[in-house]
Amino acid sequence: MRTPKSTSALQLSWCAVIGASPALPLATTPFAASRSDETMRLCRSWSSTEAQIFRWQGQCCDIENYLAAACDIWFELTQDEQRKPPDAAEMFEVDARIDAPRDAREETIPMLPGLVATSREANLIKFEVLATLLRPEGHRDELILLHSARRDVEAAWR
Repeated sequence: MRTPKSTSALQLSWCAVIGASPALPLATTPFAASRSDETMRLCRSWSSTEAQIFRWQGQCCDIENYLAAACDIWFELTQDEQRKPPDAAEMFEVDARIDAPRDAREETIPMLPGLVATSREANLIKFEVLATLLRPEGHRDELILLHSARRDVEAAWR
């Protein structure tokens, strides 16, 4: 076996680095920080888009409720007939704006599981995105468990 001439000549092998990596704190490496930054960027972008879509959907609902109150047979009309009233134009314009952000938002979700959240903030924002995805009407128990897990992670970091 060869011995190094000095300790400064020591170099870690790739196998040693891989074997030791679970013991290293990821948050201290620049790579890990950039991974958390990317996680937070995507989650914030997703949340912002989700909020904008929610506002636009609310606008559409408000306009449609107004139109339905003004026209007793509104929901029996074809889409072409619904486009005729002047007040309906805004509803259809807003509805048309929703598609592109919705598609972009949906493309983000498959990326999130592959991103490692190494900071407290990145972990918590990932929980927020997931909580938004789990609608209470279909996932009540899962949502309660998720909020519990988020609370536990937050408490562990205090």
